[in-house]
Amino acid sequence: MSLVARETPKRVLVPTGPVPDWQYGRAFNDSHWILSSGAPGGIGYERGSGYETYITTDVGAQMYGTNGSCYIRIPFTFSGDKDTFDGMTLHAQYDDGFIAYLNGVEIARRNVTGEPTWNSLATGSHDDAAAVVFEAIDVTNSWRS
Repeated sequence: MSLVARETPKRVLVPTGPVPDWQYGRAFNDSHWILSSGAPGGIGYERGSGYETYITTDVGAQMYGTNGSCYIRIPFTFSGDKDTFDGMTLHAQYDDGFIAYLNGVEIARRNVTGEPTWNSLATGSHDDAAAVVFEAIDVTNSWRS
């Protein structure tokens, strides 16, 4: 069962300064952020690595040479009993790093060290061939707490 499909509508922002509490739940107003919907569902930009077919919303004009961070909010509601599931897995495609939050709690990160800021950069690289493959990340412990 998938809680969030790839093409689920999401809101996107390339920040130009601090954005307090953006990673928290529904109370945050992201209505002025870019709306992205449809397949394939990816957010990013392409400058020669062949990612075009993975990107629905191109943020190259906002990011390239300006900011290495992009915020993405994907709202969803789960109304079932989470105790009926054995676990939860985050499937992520990324280049070069990311931090994922669920209701304001960090549940996964790759190639980001320390406390993130609005203009953080990845601290490592993720090979182009690996960036197009969904990485399965077990987030069961984060979800159950």
